[in-house]
Amino acid sequence: MNTQTEYGLQVIITSGREACERAIVGFGLALAAAATGTQVVVWLSMRGAEWAVKTQGHQSDVAGFPSVAEYIGMIQEHGGRIELCSTCIGNACMLQGVGDGKGELRDGVQPVGLTTVAARMEQVPTVTF
Repeated sequence: MNTQTEYGLQVIITSGREACERAIVGFGLALAAAATGTQVVVWLSMRGAEWAVKTQGHQSDVAGFPSVAEYIGMIQEHGGRIELCSTCIGNACMLQGVGDGKGELRDGVQPVGLTTVAARMEQVPTVTF
């Protein structure tokens, strides 16, 4: 995989339930870009890693916006990729009352390390929420 040029937008989401509004804006941006044909990758890390767990994000926490689970589904339907910090799998940043994280990931979520994300930043516009 050519991590430098494969994507047109990289969205990093580090916000979880404690800052759901920020996470929603990030997912919304990713969906808007994907819906217009941009190849999008969303990388979840720190508190944002909780959104990779299939039991999380099903309620709409921000009035007038879809749930995180709905956003993730729509992003994937438009060809977007959802990635999860490989260090966060099984670590405290993901385990805030949502199980052990193993075997609980949403379908299609891929573990990716920080080095890959950083390497993309040179060529791929990147925003953080």
